[in-house]
Amino acid sequence: MSIARGVLLGTVVLLVLTMTGVVVLDLYLRRATAVPDVLLPTPSPSVVRTPPPILPPPPTPTFEIITIELPQTDVTPPPTAVPVVREEDQPKEEFYTIQAGDTLTAIATRYDVSMESIIAANDIADAALIRVGQELVIPLE
Repeated sequence: MSIARGVLLGTVVLLVLTMTGVVVLDLYLRRATAVPDVLLPTPSPSVVRTPPPILPPPPTPTFEIITIELPQTDVTPPPTAVPVVREEDQPKEEFYTIQAGDTLTAIATRYDVSMESIIAANDIADAALIRVGQELVIPLE
């Protein structure tokens, strides 16, 4: 029986060592995988903080008028085109339709002609008898 006893004793020792190893390994793994209290999240207050701006706001531009003095030159600027109006191109008369409230005096003043020239150009017998919608010839000469 001594061999059986040796085998039994060896088995018990092996079992005790295995169990001790398992317990030590379990303790090691618990400690190694545990999160330190410093790293645990803490509940934040309900106050929402906005982060400070990364860049300061741009300054408000100020405008300054700078006068530039140009030196005197002897260069003559190129001539500008002037429209030529020939006598035959100018209209000699214009037409005007009488509106409500118009008078021959007001129309003559508007076109810078005499009231008599309007009366003569339109063969008007009585200046007070013009009517709305009537078309008048306004002589421009």
